[in-house]
Amino acid sequence: MQMLGGKLRFAKHLLTTLAFSSIAFAAPNPNQLTPRTNLIEVCIDGIDLNSDGCVGPPLFPNACTNFDGDLAPWNDQISNVIVPSPWSCEFFLDFDCGNGGTDVVFLGAGTWDMFSVPTSDSSLINFNDKASSFGCFLV
Repeated sequence: MQMLGGKLRFAKHLLTTLAFSSIAFAAPNPNQLTPRTNLIEVCIDGIDLNSDGCVGPPLFPNACTNFDGDLAPWNDQISNVIVPSPWSCEFFLDFDCGNGGTDVVFLGAGTWDMFSVPTSDSSLINFNDKASSFGCFLV
């Protein structure tokens, strides 16, 4: 009987360990993706990812990024954007992702020329050299 009790305790311990293991290895939450794997490319005067004219700031879901500090050289200078899938982004005329209306453009995944990009009402406008901030979200 002593051996059977030991096997039952072992089986209970094994089941408890497996239950916690399945929790620890659950699928990652897409809203907690690390920014190192999610980069947008913004470029001055054409896309040349090997030049100093392009930068790949990290993407954080539902957060605003200003083109200031280390990104200041790109403020009001962006001509091209590459948005990775499964992201969509909004680019704003002002800092802090403000003002909406015609002061914001909406870019889905793909390569964009900022001379002709869609606004909130799907009309196309020239947003070249105008963006001061952006925010992105997973779709």
